[in-house]
Amino acid sequence: MPPPGPRYMLATEGTLRICSFQHTRTVVDKILAAKFFRRWETHVLSLLEETVVSKTPSGQLEKPLSYSCMQEVYCISRWDPARKYCLRIVTQNGSLLLQWYYSIIWKRNMIRYRKTLTKTARKEVVLRELKMTAWRALRCKY
Repeated sequence: MPPPGPRYMLATEGTLRICSFQHTRTVVDKILAAKFFRRWETHVLSLLEETVVSKTPSGQLEKPLSYSCMQEVYCISRWDPARKYCLRIVTQNGSLLLQWYYSIIWKRNMIRYRKTLTKTARKEVVLRELKMTAWRALRCKY
């Protein structure tokens, strides 16, 4: 059972600033990925059923980003070169950050459940996954 706390409505669209960089091991690449070389872009993002799409497709989000290709989604308080796949949303309002975070987690989980439900033929597995989906919808923040 998740800890008690505020619940967030699922975000579907918003204007966010995006910064993407590659974590590398060479000194030259680390210098090029340094803070003063990072490029921030403003995008109007829409959370669709299977992808995150920019309404201003250019730069880092020229192509839609699929939820299934996201290996991990979590909030970080600072840039950490040891973390490879991360999502950091910087806004003045912390609840918006959490709203987007939980919305993306929710969409990823729904895709996983949908795949499980369409690929399985055993009734017990289908029932268990439906119970988990209902539990997540009623009890969790996301």
